[in-house]
Amino acid sequence: MTRLTRNQWIFAVIFAVYTATFHYLLNRTIDTGRHESIWILATGYGGLTFLTALLIGAFDPVRQSRGVMSFQYNMITYVTSVIIWLTFLFTGLATKEAGSNVYLLGVAFWGLGVFIHYLSSRSTLKGIPKKEMFD
Repeated sequence: MTRLTRNQWIFAVIFAVYTATFHYLLNRTIDTGRHESIWILATGYGGLTFLTALLIGAFDPVRQSRGVMSFQYNMITYVTSVIIWLTFLFTGLATKEAGSNVYLLGVAFWGLGVFIHYLSSRSTLKGIPKKEMFD
């Protein structure tokens, strides 16, 4: 695995702020019983994260020379969000629902998806299958 670029570190910090804010607001929304507002928070969080990664990734100077760039952003997102969720869970800031098995199952399946993304990013060079590259 290659080192993270400056833009990836910037994304990691911004995403950590987004995620901490999202988890805080999500837990407060659940605590107050306003469950109908959860989809608004989740949509805003997902959209903001996607746009941030898209813009920061598009201006990453090594974007053209690395084929695993999308995997690296995916891994940053996964690791950061799981660490922040665990922090909320173990410090008592999370609601009872946040520690449920449903969330753990979601993290497990997301981790499986990240692993599959890792395997597919290693089987291609800049999106071109190795067989086509060397034939």
